[in-house]
Amino acid sequence: MPDWINKVLDNDVAGRLTAFAHAAEMRGDLHPRQLELLHEHRWFRMFIPKSFGGIGLTLPEVVRLEEALAWADGSTAWVATLCGGAGWFIGFVETAIVKEFFTGDRVCIAGSGSATGTAEVVAGGYRISGSWPFASGALHATAFTANCKVHENGHPKLGADGREIVLPFIFKPDEVEVKRTWGATGMIATASHSFSISDITVPVERCFEISPATAKLSDPVYQYPFLQLAEATLAANISGMTVRFLELIADNTSYPKNSRTCNELSSAHQSTVNKLRVFFSASVDQTWKQLIDSGKVEEVALRQVSQYSYELVRACRVSIDVLYALCSLDSGSREGELNRVWRNIDTALSHALFRKRLVAEMPSLSLATSPTPRA
Repeated sequence: MPDWINKVLDNDVAGRLTAFAHAAEMRGDLHPRQLELLHEHRWFRMFIPKSFGGIGLTLPEVVRLEEALAWADGSTAWVATLCGGAGWFIGFVETAIVKEFFTGDRVCIAGSGSATGTAEVVAGGYRISGSWPFASGALHATAFTANCKVHENGHPKLGADGREIVLPFIFKPDEVEVKRTWGATGMIATASHSFSISDITVPVERCFEISPATAKLSDPVYQYPFLQLAEATLAANISGMTVRFLELIADNTSYPKNSRTCNELSSAHQSTVNKLRVFFSASVDQTWKQLIDSGKVEEVALRQVSQYSYELVRACRVSIDVLYALCSLDSGSREGELNRVWRNIDTALSHALFRKRLVAEMPSLSLATSPTPRA
């Protein structure tokens, strides 16, 4: 285990997460032992303040933890990231909603960022209908969040900018129907199924807005912009899995180590990924320091987080494509860790946050065009 992981994740815990990863895939959900570790360490409550039963981590602490968890098992880390990330919404909801949805020992909030539902304005609240995809952790969620397009009198409600208003809502498990639609080749144990809601009415308090200006809690993390928070946490997951992939490549007996070209390729990719990890981490640390010191983050620093998040993800994309292709057929066994880690990364890279840009650049992606890390 790399030294940087030991600083945030106990060796025994990491080993147990890895040990149950294959069994989790076979069951199509996190193994009970993995789930218990997530609850035991309160990782679903990483963004929830200690005063509400969480562990109140800073963003840099969250990023380092998620990268370490992803090194141990990608599916576990992904569920912790997405469901723990939904816990961040505690900073933007009313007090009554905090007590109802964000407290308790087993809190785990799943959800979807897709705006594929409608919320019709009615007396005292909203009438909700819709279907949402990719709710990681859906099978053991204690609540669900979903984005809805707001309608009034049957027509889309527009904001001051002329665009349709889209707002997030929170729901009880018995208000949604989980549909077992998750059939990806990787991240199988995340159980990222879809869910639907059919014509239910919820009070207005179930709706909230996400922006520094609408935060109800004063903790600095709720003043951090959502886009860069999402980019950084997802990039950390892909980075952690890729570090593990590169280690497995080095240990894989089917990998052509006697080939000078292959060795040079492997070393070059490992060097690029590790350098970008350093710059990515530094960019997150810089924005957090600015937030703590001055109460806000400079736009240029936020752009660096976005750029280094993408460049790190891009380097991971190139690395797994090039290096896995050099392995023998033995590495294609779905029971092997190398194959599982490769499939997990490949699936994670399909996330909408990075996919569009990756697809646009795909024809030119190669080691030669991999980003050169900048100080």
